[in-house]
Amino acid sequence: MSFSQDLRFTSNFDGMFNIIAGVYYGSEDLYMQNIYDIFDQIPDVRVGIAEPDAIPIFPYLIDFGMIDQRLETKKTTAAIYTQMRFDFTANFGMDFGLRYTEDDSTLSYLNISRLGNDGSPRGSYVPGNTTGTDNAWITLPLTTFDLQNLLSNPTALTNYLQAGYTHGPYTLDSAPRLDAPEQEFTGKLGLDYRFNDDLMVYGSVSRGYRAGSYNGGVYYQPRPIETAYASPEFIDAYEVGFKADMAEGSVRLNGAAFLYDYTNQQFINVVGISNFLENAGGSQILGAELELWARVTERLTLQAAVGVLETEYTELSLANTQTIADQEDRVDLSGNELISAPKLNVSFSADYDLLITEYGYLSVNANANFQDDQWFSAYNDQFGYENIRQEAYWLYNGRLSWYSNDGSYSVSVWGKNLLDEEYDSYAINLQAGFGFDYYLPGQPRTYGAEVQFKF
Repeated sequence: MSFSQDLRFTSNFDGMFNIIAGVYYGSEDLYMQNIYDIFDQIPDVRVGIAEPDAIPIFPYLIDFGMIDQRLETKKTTAAIYTQMRFDFTANFGMDFGLRYTEDDSTLSYLNISRLGNDGSPRGSYVPGNTTGTDNAWITLPLTTFDLQNLLSNPTALTNYLQAGYTHGPYTLDSAPRLDAPEQEFTGKLGLDYRFNDDLMVYGSVSRGYRAGSYNGGVYYQPRPIETAYASPEFIDAYEVGFKADMAEGSVRLNGAAFLYDYTNQQFINVVGISNFLENAGGSQILGAELELWARVTERLTLQAAVGVLETEYTELSLANTQTIADQEDRVDLSGNELISAPKLNVSFSADYDLLITEYGYLSVNANANFQDDQWFSAYNDQFGYENIRQEAYWLYNGRLSWYSNDGSYSVSVWGKNLLDEEYDSYAINLQAGFGFDYYLPGQPRTYGAEVQFKF
């Protein structure tokens, strides 16, 4: 259930000053229940061969059953904002914006329990896990790490004496309620200058903010707010650019360069069977874009765009997924490229009016899009993630449309990925738990038709 309301005032004064000002309020109450039924088959021995640390886990998987996760979160947002425009001269102007936001997130209910494959209750982890181990089970000390740990720290034996499933008696009680209030100021300062009616340059500095969120991933021990909650994300953005019209308005060229500096950037990281919302300590995106639009003839219009990116995590530490037995082992991933951030993307589009009549016109569109190599994981090619990526590829699409002159209707047939290029839109490394990588294939060659009416 959600509700939002935005009340806004917009001026249209005759002088150099105009303003947009408003207040915003939003609330949502979300309830989620997930059933994870993923261990209903005998474990694949090939996983144990590839990941020996997984062998002690096998006995627990044979009769594990299912995980029943239930949670409720409540969020409220209140904000007051303004954007002011100052036209100092006919050619020189400034935009100044300021926003104050108060967010409050509450984890009002959380229960994670174990069920049999027939749905019968077996026990509860959250609340109920009293072992101090944030895992579904404690294995016997059979791995190299376990034995080394015992030799160096004999007191660890008390933990291994609790070997078995870590849940307690079954209950639908909730973990302790958590609450995370946030208050932030954000804003923007922008300047623009028109040399003439055909050329404008601009620059801006802004600070953005994304509220924090409680994690919906499965874990087995109640967590303090520092780990149960993904902190707010901040971005300091710097941009300069230009907009130019040429050839008496038949050609338009826009360009921009930008730097995005993130603090606590939020991203999804796969841990075991869960997708966790994580924070990277810091990351940066440096990029540039160029767009061209040209009316070549009365019937032919061309468009082209190119974008380049240089990205890196400046501060990021995640678990080492190749050392399952050592849950405290973490790796430094600073310097790696960001997820789904190809260094180069290019697009071309051409529209040509095949037939023009007094009733309407027939137009054809052909377009192509290029995506460079990209990673689907913050680990990039380290720690067994070298295959969680997509190499560069092109996609070609087409569309044939009839438009009425009065705009009342249109009829179109279209085709996407006409060469049936095989590519992946996302991938996940599940080697440690399941012995395979999961790939989400991109859309294959598809065809369709559309009819639109406007009343």
